[in-house]
Amino acid sequence: MAKIGLLVPSQRPQNIKRLLGTLRDTCQGDTSLVVGVDYDDPRLPEYSFGPEFLTETFRGYRFDRHENLKRVVPWMNRLAQDYWQQFDIVGHVGDDNTFDTPGWDLEVARALEDTPFAFGNDLYPRPPGSLCCHIFMRADIIGRLGYMGPPVLKHMYVDPVWMAWGKATGITYLHHVQIEHHHYSNQKASFDISYANSTGVMGEDFVAYGQYCRRSADGQSQLNKDILKIDPSGRQYTDEELAIFQQGLSIQW
Repeated sequence: MAKIGLLVPSQRPQNIKRLLGTLRDTCQGDTSLVVGVDYDDPRLPEYSFGPEFLTETFRGYRFDRHENLKRVVPWMNRLAQDYWQQFDIVGHVGDDNTFDTPGWDLEVARALEDTPFAFGNDLYPRPPGSLCCHIFMRADIIGRLGYMGPPVLKHMYVDPVWMAWGKATGITYLHHVQIEHHHYSNQKASFDISYANSTGVMGEDFVAYGQYCRRSADGQSQLNKDILKIDPSGRQYTDEELAIFQQGLSIQW
């Protein structure tokens, strides 16, 4: 049975409690949750520590505490670098997701036998399967890249990168696997300081995303270089194909 590591940076202890509850109710495989929390988080005492969420099928969780990471992508990459060798599959969701489909982890594991990436249905109001705002990938991809999301990003635009990787190398959308995104923009959460911090870097991350996707002086983009690391036979984006991909996501440079 494939081992799945779910990596979730968080600044919301109440969301982690909810997330843990849904994992407890739905996991049927060898799945573990790793939560990244900041040392100076004033709400740190509110997080649960201990075995109270352990079941026979859900392997439990651990907390990893570091200083000066703060943002989702640096946190996600730190956890991925530290833990990828312990798992066959590594996934990331926001702490504002819930797992609603029993056996979702077995479905993800089966999908990743065929493609290197997979994602479920987050019930967000967009065309189903058009964007992966969470991701599961074969763990060895992190070994090849050295990261789970481009380090030039802090929070925003990592999801279109995952989608671009997947379209170039193989990605499975599991429509029947519901991993609901309780976000403020779809009126399923209140706007809080964590959302304010993430939207605050949108402009900076937009510029970094464009630089990651565009060709540099050597005639190659970092996006295409990463695709070759993931799969040497992966499709390389031409400028025209990249423009079509961006238009499909309503991203305008």
